[in-house]
Amino acid sequence: MNTLRHFLPSGTFMGAMSRWLRQCSLRELSICVVLLGALMGGCGFTARAYSHCGEPDSPDYITCTINASAIVPVGSDTRKIVYEAPGLIRVVHGTSCVSRPSAWISGDDNLLGFRVQQQESVPLTIADSGTVFLNGWDLRYHNDDHHLQGFGAAIANITEARDPNSGQFVLNWDAGGVLSDENGDDPYDMCYSYTVVFWNRSSIAFDAVALARSLPFRHPSGSDPGNDTALRELPGFSDNAYGQGVVLPQGFAQLWTTDGDHHLLQSGFDLGTPTVVNNDLSWTSRTLLKDNDQRRDYMGAELVTVLSYESPKMLHPQTVMVESPNGWVPATNEVPLAPQDSSWFCTGIGNPTGEAHYRIDNVPLEYAVPVLRGWELGYLCSDNHVRHMGASITDFHFERADNATSGTLFYTLSLPLSDDSGNLDYARAVVDVFGMNALGAGPHPIDVPGTNHPFTPLPCTFGSTTIADGDSVRAYLESSPPVCEPCQSEARVCSNGTLSGSFTSESCTVRRPGRGQVCP
Repeated sequence: MNTLRHFLPSGTFMGAMSRWLRQCSLRELSICVVLLGALMGGCGFTARAYSHCGEPDSPDYITCTINASAIVPVGSDTRKIVYEAPGLIRVVHGTSCVSRPSAWISGDDNLLGFRVQQQESVPLTIADSGTVFLNGWDLRYHNDDHHLQGFGAAIANITEARDPNSGQFVLNWDAGGVLSDENGDDPYDMCYSYTVVFWNRSSIAFDAVALARSLPFRHPSGSDPGNDTALRELPGFSDNAYGQGVVLPQGFAQLWTTDGDHHLLQSGFDLGTPTVVNNDLSWTSRTLLKDNDQRRDYMGAELVTVLSYESPKMLHPQTVMVESPNGWVPATNEVPLAPQDSSWFCTGIGNPTGEAHYRIDNVPLEYAVPVLRGWELGYLCSDNHVRHMGASITDFHFERADNATSGTLFYTLSLPLSDDSGNLDYARAVVDVFGMNALGAGPHPIDVPGTNHPFTPLPCTFGSTTIADGDSVRAYLESSPPVCEPCQSEARVCSNGTLSGSFTSESCTVRRPGRGQVCP
């Protein structure tokens, strides 16, 4: 969150977020807070944060409430090294899942939502920089289908560390997601797909820099003046030091802000295409949330990471190839996000949601990764309940022959939408290609088979002591406080490679007064 405060005036952002919360009705407040948490650090909040975090307009209010959220274990995590080029780059793709009893957990702390903490590391001999971005989400109610009040998924609190003792570059992040109707009392599963790109910054490798992380943008109100449709624009912007600038998705949320929960007819999101003018990077995202009505007030939001300098590239292919029973056939790589009317006499045949395999030919990059830029899910005839919804890149690989000027990018898309009645549905997605060209001549990527591995929390180091994840160590403010003053200490707890607290001394010795001296 320090990155967020550095790149965005905290007073402006905090005031806007608190106004968002105040615009929610009492019955919607819980869902507003959950989605806010999802976008700003894995959805979570404790009711006590209202008091101990101060006023909503204070600069530290949002950070405080995020850090008060419930940290839960990952239910399952599957990840693999997709490819690497020794000394230059490593690409990792994974999917993590969590099962929750409800969006709202009633008890002493009245917890809303959750967050998980994860990490991935790479030897410093391969890479010394990296980032992680959201490449998909999947939400499913356990018991029957339900209305929607809001939903979202996000990666946030991305931090990095270089550990010379272990020879590792470590990337840490939090993640969360929510699916809820008005009551927030139904159990649900949340999975998110993520892609980690590690690279080496050197004269023969890459000059990429994560210029900004966790930049948030949201609609300031539930509707737009003069716009009577459910399609809304969401402008984004960032400084850009050099190069074309690459914007990577970290998260999104959508929330109906009036009249409780509703059926769903259409939902969609498209991050958009950035442009650079005078070192300013800007883009316009589009959102769509609709039932059978022409328009209901709703709010959308997004989180992004910005990469800068010359090496990072983003390409948008107009056409991709999709695998069909008749072989590979061309398909349009766009999401129209056009609001539709319901039809009670609908006889149309849609593009049923599910999983499909795609490829992009002639990618003019040395190293390439697919990015889920946008998606649209909908029912064909009328609005309905939701049981299962999502949009994810579940797998991919990149093939480029040595000394070739281009390669082929293969990826698998999962686009589920369903209720319990088998109503006709459709889904589509838009995928961009994020890639890097080495500053010098780079070798071709090498697939690394059989590298699936579980998430393992990192230990912490405090002075000469190694602390296991979940354990604590006693630390002191000073090793030798002033005469007559006591030692001040705190317990620093290890959480996935990060120690809580700030005291730095391993020991402390109280200084007694000398002969003829008396302590006050």
